[in-house]
Amino acid sequence: MWFLLLLVLFNALVEPLKVHAKKVILQGGKGPCEGHIKVFHNNDWGYVGDTIWNNSIEEVVCRSTHCGKPETNSSGFEGRPTDSNVWLNEVRCKGNENDLLKCDYPGWDLKNFRDDFVRTIKCSNKIKLSLEGYKCAGAVRYSTDNETDQGYFCEDNFGEAEADLLCSSLKCGKSKKINKYEWFGGKGLVNQKMMKIKCYNTTLLTHLWQCVDEETSDCKKPASVICTGSKRVQLKGSGSNVCSGRLEKEENETWTPVKNETTSPHVWCQQMHCGTSVVSENEVNVTCSDNVTVVLMDNNKESKCYGAVHVKVNSMRYPVCASTWTKKEAQVVCSEKNCGSVVAYETKKGNAKQGIMDYMECLGSESSLWHCFGQHKPFECDTKAYVVCSDSINVRLADSPGRCAGRVEIQHEGKWQRVNEKAWDDTNSKVVCNHLKCGNERRNSNPEDKYSQGSSGFLPVTVKCRPNALHISECMTNNLDTVAKEKEAVRITCEKHKVVFLDGVNSCSGMVGIEQGNETFWLSGSSETWTQEQADTVCRQMHCNKAFNFSFTSNADMKKRVWNESYSCSSNPTSLFECKNTAKPLNHSDTIATVICKGNIKVDLTQKCWGNVNICMGEECGGVCDDTWTEKKSEMLCEHLKCGHAILHAKSPPQESKASFKSMHATKHTKDISQCNFIKNDEKTCKGKAASVVCSESVDTRMNAIRDKCCGNVEVFYESQWLPVCKEALEDNESKNIICGEWNCGQAVEMHDFFGPKHGSSSISGIKCPSGVKSLKECNITSNKTPCNLAGLECSHEPKITLYPKCGGEVKINNIGVCNTSWNIDYSDLVCLEMGCTKAVGHFYTDPDSKMEYHHVRCEKYHSKLGQCKRFKAKCHGSLVSVYCVSKVEFRTTEKFGGKIQVNYRNEWENVWYTKPEEQTTPIVPVILGVGFLLVLVVATIVFMQIRKVRKDKRARNVTSRMMSRKEVEFESGDYEDVNSKANEMEDLSRFRPEAEIITESDAQSTPSLPYDDVDEPLVEARSLTSQAAFAVVSGDNLNFEDQVAYEVDDPRESYDDIDYSPQITQTKAEVHDGPRTTPGGVPAEPARLLKWEEDYLEPGQNG
Repeated sequence: MWFLLLLVLFNALVEPLKVHAKKVILQGGKGPCEGHIKVFHNNDWGYVGDTIWNNSIEEVVCRSTHCGKPETNSSGFEGRPTDSNVWLNEVRCKGNENDLLKCDYPGWDLKNFRDDFVRTIKCSNKIKLSLEGYKCAGAVRYSTDNETDQGYFCEDNFGEAEADLLCSSLKCGKSKKINKYEWFGGKGLVNQKMMKIKCYNTTLLTHLWQCVDEETSDCKKPASVICTGSKRVQLKGSGSNVCSGRLEKEENETWTPVKNETTSPHVWCQQMHCGTSVVSENEVNVTCSDNVTVVLMDNNKESKCYGAVHVKVNSMRYPVCASTWTKKEAQVVCSEKNCGSVVAYETKKGNAKQGIMDYMECLGSESSLWHCFGQHKPFECDTKAYVVCSDSINVRLADSPGRCAGRVEIQHEGKWQRVNEKAWDDTNSKVVCNHLKCGNERRNSNPEDKYSQGSSGFLPVTVKCRPNALHISECMTNNLDTVAKEKEAVRITCEKHKVVFLDGVNSCSGMVGIEQGNETFWLSGSSETWTQEQADTVCRQMHCNKAFNFSFTSNADMKKRVWNESYSCSSNPTSLFECKNTAKPLNHSDTIATVICKGNIKVDLTQKCWGNVNICMGEECGGVCDDTWTEKKSEMLCEHLKCGHAILHAKSPPQESKASFKSMHATKHTKDISQCNFIKNDEKTCKGKAASVVCSESVDTRMNAIRDKCCGNVEVFYESQWLPVCKEALEDNESKNIICGEWNCGQAVEMHDFFGPKHGSSSISGIKCPSGVKSLKECNITSNKTPCNLAGLECSHEPKITLYPKCGGEVKINNIGVCNTSWNIDYSDLVCLEMGCTKAVGHFYTDPDSKMEYHHVRCEKYHSKLGQCKRFKAKCHGSLVSVYCVSKVEFRTTEKFGGKIQVNYRNEWENVWYTKPEEQTTPIVPVILGVGFLLVLVVATIVFMQIRKVRKDKRARNVTSRMMSRKEVEFESGDYEDVNSKANEMEDLSRFRPEAEIITESDAQSTPSLPYDDVDEPLVEARSLTSQAAFAVVSGDNLNFEDQVAYEVDDPRESYDDIDYSPQITQTKAEVHDGPRTTPGGVPAEPARLLKWEEDYLEPGQNG
């Protein structure tokens, strides 16, 4: 039993203290490494007794407190309060323990230790703590030899109590701020000793070393503190060097000038990271050795009030790192640069091998970012600070004749940028006008005042103004503009927008007027204010060079309102409103200024009545942007050029043209388009293209004839091109009749398909004519390149067919020759019949002009006239047609009463040759009578047969003409489009058919009884000759033969050997009756119907 009791007692005596105790310190000496030993237990500090004491215990204590080794003969005694705790006694250490709490002890909380004294020791280390930065502020460093800095305290477990303990031990008051960032000392803890701390009940501690726990390599940042005993100073100067200026100190976040300061300026310069002091005029104004400037950069160039933040230290420039970049720091930069308030700030990614000022923290009232807390030594970082200040934001109204109207442009990050109209509202417009001191937005602005869209980029962020905003910078948001991909620029006019104009007979002279809204004013002509400088300024503003002469006109009746301001101009201003305002003279309203400028402005079109708008100012000419051009300006220009009033849609500009002008602006006093205000275009480009105009007088029409000028393919001369017309464009009867009327072709009969080859891809797609117009020039015409069905048009007039000389010569249609492409004798007969020259004897050819175009004709059986045949014009690669008709053939004898018989064919007289018969014994008179009787019989037989055949053919054709359908035909000679028609006219009878009754004289007369008095004159009654060709008499309506006798003769080149010789020749006379034809039955013959297109064709002079 006693044995067990002793065993328990022994275990209690050797119980490790580590189970209960937490911390061992030395206290009461001059430093943390000397004094009596205390142990923290049960949330309180207590003494360690010295009943069992030796050197091993002292070695372990010095090691436990990180104080080195015990000094020789340094042990002593010190009294203790009688009511104090003694936690340990009879401690047994081997001497190799790292901590006293690992030694053995006989018991805990010993109440039987009644000694009034406790042991003191002194260890070898001389501990010194300091702040790496400036006095009473910085990173916490320690030294164990009282000289060399050996390491840092870790920020772990470093709180306000620890900071107060440190500041107190350093005689720096209490802690003011525990720094989260490495403002003091280099970034990183490479090759540095780091000491962790762990404090217990710091109210009884006297030194931060008493909290030392262990050395470690696992420490991210050193502990850093600013004590109340520190003084924070800055230099406030001009901004060109933040290390020079008036010395100020911070108290309660307010900066006041330093007074009665005993600290050396060298210390202050070092504390501000400005080097050392080189100039100190007094205790207030200091200039340090370093030259430090905060600059803003944009694309490696210094910018004003926006950009990436940099610090220039002497000759080196470093980007400011943005690990802790906030609006407060950004505001310090904007204030330092005198750039107003912060509009936007941003942390941008980007590796900087030599960055500066990381871990910034500003109060917001510093004179420079350099005077804020931060890491002032260069190091590598991966972020950069960026700021946009309000003074970098501005607004203007661009490209107008006045500063209070135009396209809204906002200066953002150094660029003038347009604003998207889709994200704009009236409040924004009001703020812009007020910002520019232009009043409010003008609601009812002139729609003709279109301002250029410009070419700059669009603002990337949206603009949203509050009603009480005073500056456009207050309207900027950080929201990206994603409203629309296709963007239109905002364009506004403010109430105070005003323009200068000249009211005179030309563009650069007249009375000087000022238009503001709906009101008109006139510039005072007082000699005190209307001088050469002011006159030159007005001429420059109107782009009219300088003033050649300036004067005034009387306003004695005071009917004209005089502008209420006077100006004094100098330094060549570009606008009268840029001049300085002066006091009004007494005679301010008595006269009105007039001026004649040296320049001249001319506005026209590049192709007379169509083309690009061309503006010439002196030697400089160019176009104007299309996005500012209006229809009213087109009307003014066409009227000015006397090119009609109607404006047509241009299909394309005739050529590329530089746009020397962005826009032009008229006033209500503008009489001539050259009197507008012009806005020059320095960029020479437009958003779209240069403006072009097509005036109505530039338009013409033609019928590219198929048969004649009144039937053919319709073409419109549009922008210097003959373009075919789509059928859709001619659906309106009004348009078709206008085209026919322009060519004196009556009314439109019908529309048909385009005939012949097509050229090009463009066509007239639309023709819209107002009621009552008589010319296509007054219609609205449009064109495009979309394929369509092209149209031809037939009007009610036929072409003019001529044969010159009459009845024998070259065939012409509307004075243009005909090519023999598909010509045959039937076509020749049509010509002779139409000319009233009976039938054709034959045709011959002549050579064409290779440079000219001629008609190519194709006739069908139902065509009764050459003008009804299909035709087109093209160059002739064959020959030109000439026709010789029977009526042109003449006979004569070489002598008055006899002689050789001659015939006139193709304007040449030739002898008629015959073979002399053999001599007969038969009496001559009976032979002549027999031959004459035989001839009469033959003629009667032929006439009778022809009459029967004509009647038969008429009956057949009358049936056929009613049954024939529309028929498409095609030339064999080339690839041409068909032109279809229907029969609606009488078809010509078979070639050389008799149409009149034949009357013959049976009374034969002998040859000697014929009169010969008129042989030398045109024959009244021709003597008939017979040949192998049968002869007949042809009669037709409106034919007018002088002798009412027609013959067909063979070509004179044919043989006349078959003419029988007889002393008696029987004369046969055929009479042509002009009266209406009758059928044998006495019933008038019905006209034959000819096949044509879709309607019956009415011949002129016939009633339908």
